[in-house]
Amino acid sequence: MSDKIKFKLGGVFKFWCYDREGNLAWTADAGNLVVDEGLDYALDLLLGTATKKAAWYIGIVDSEPNTSYDDTLASHPGWVEVTQYTGNRKEYTPGAVSEQTINNMSARAQFEITEDNVVIGGGFLTPAETGTEDILLSVAPFTVGDKIAETGYILEVAYEFSVADIDEDLT
Repeated sequence: MSDKIKFKLGGVFKFWCYDREGNLAWTADAGNLVVDEGLDYALDLLLGTATKKAAWYIGIVDSEPNTSYDDTLASHPGWVEVTQYTGNRKEYTPGAVSEQTINNMSARAQFEITEDNVVIGGGFLTPAETGTEDILLSVAPFTVGDKIAETGYILEVAYEFSVADIDEDLT
């Protein structure tokens, strides 16, 4: 038996894209990678001296993202952030923890797309509303390949984050 803590962190991004008339154009899921700095932050918050972040924000990544445990908000050579939407990254507003899971299903992040042919390949979570000066908790590519959004489309994003005993399945 190992002396290491026996739990794992993980989650999934869920995307709904609505066209200009409000019709569902497509959906996609992205099972995330909790990057090294995200794992370090979680451990430091749980048992160390880290201060809880005031807010978290969902971002969108471009086509065919190549994610890595080494990714940070400032350095992620395998993907580019999508910014063709109104405003900044959208706030992640979760509900209460239930059965070791937390999510924002009742308050999905909404992105209004501002250009045609925007290629979307996944999402990420960070406490930074803008810029690259904070941590990256997780990033995820779509499991179904890239999707396209057009001007005026609304992209809704939910993120469900779970913790489980190492012997439990997070999917």
